[in-house]
Amino acid sequence: MKDENFILIQGWMINNLELSSVTELNAFALIYGFSQDDESEFTGSINYLCNFLKCSRPTVIKTLKSLVEKGYINKKTIVTNNVTFNTYKYSLLGVKKFNGGSKNSLQGGSKNSLPNNTINNNTINIYREKQNASSLFPEKKSNDKELDVDSLPENVSEIFLKKMEKEISLGIDVGFYIESVLGWLTSLPKRDKRRKKTMKGYVATMQGFMRNDKAKGKLQMIKEVDEQEIERQRMIKYLNR
Repeated sequence: MKDENFILIQGWMINNLELSSVTELNAFALIYGFSQDDESEFTGSINYLCNFLKCSRPTVIKTLKSLVEKGYINKKTIVTNNVTFNTYKYSLLGVKKFNGGSKNSLQGGSKNSLPNNTINNNTINIYREKQNASSLFPEKKSNDKELDVDSLPENVSEIFLKKMEKEISLGIDVGFYIESVLGWLTSLPKRDKRRKKTMKGYVATMQGFMRNDKAKGKLQMIKEVDEQEIERQRMIKYLNR
């Protein structure tokens, strides 16, 4: 975690969620921070969480599983080329359980609340506009500033996902192309000028990879995973044994 980065642990997280450990609290606060606009998701890797939470990989996996089972976060799993890619976001219904439909604020210092199981859409829209305006990577500034591939921010995958919503809506496996492009650029010699681009330039390179694959008939598409079906298949294999 960089020195200038931070998470916000709000009082209701400590007082009402009854999390079993500081690790769970920090993990929830991190995921909540990424997804509180109700549109974004946390797309960081297990290794990133290990570094952030200062704990082992098994502990991170156990922590995420516990938060999912308690209903405080939702997990989405996508498999591409036999590689599992997970994203997480806070569960509105799970977090609301503690307040019984009262007007306890979920946004620290703001007026967004959950009165009678509903959200005021106008308030949320205003909040999103403020979030966009205060983004760490405003559109104009990020386009003007070149960044070496080794100097990209830790949440760069989430940034690219937001910039390629059209490709995602078409079912293209954007995560695959993010990893492919960043892996290719990282493998280039330090002196290679192609390693340094604006955020818009990185996106354009990824779109170029997609166009090339489409022309060759091998465009990578998202394959959704049915977790219940996977569990059923596991049970069948177990019974067969």
